[in-house]
Amino acid sequence: MRKSFVLDSMLGRLAKWLRIMGYDAVYSPYFSDDELIEKASKAHAILLTRDRLLARLAELRGIRAITLPEDLAGQLVRLATLGCIELKVDLNKTRCPVCNAKLTKVGRSRVVGRVPQGIIEHYDEYWLCPECGKVYWPGSHLRSIVKFLERLQALKRQYSGR
Repeated sequence: MRKSFVLDSMLGRLAKWLRIMGYDAVYSPYFSDDELIEKASKAHAILLTRDRLLARLAELRGIRAITLPEDLAGQLVRLATLGCIELKVDLNKTRCPVCNAKLTKVGRSRVVGRVPQGIIEHYDEYWLCPECGKVYWPGSHLRSIVKFLERLQALKRQYSGR
């Protein structure tokens, strides 16, 4: 089973990346510290934060909390080094980066009129969010994401001495 995460207000960008990689990432910039701890507890999720005091409070309540650095690359490498995530995209598990819902794979016919015609002509596979209605396809953005994660994998190997 894939790990679930609850993220504090300073980690919105990380939440999107975790979702793209297929992890359940509960995030809102409006959750209070108490709400974050409660959500992590109920979901048996790992609390991710940049706030050391919040991490300490969560741990005192029996919740695993990880304090992360400021930069996205450092955050992802730390989580991978700790064994919490794999630095890869699995399109069968990807979640909506906007709302965290599991995406549904659909064919071209389901997205006609919802994406530009040029996109329709170039791609056969699409992913549709059943919650917010966003449509995704394996374009240049996905290739950039994969390349970034490959660079981070190399950094992780270098960091862990492998």
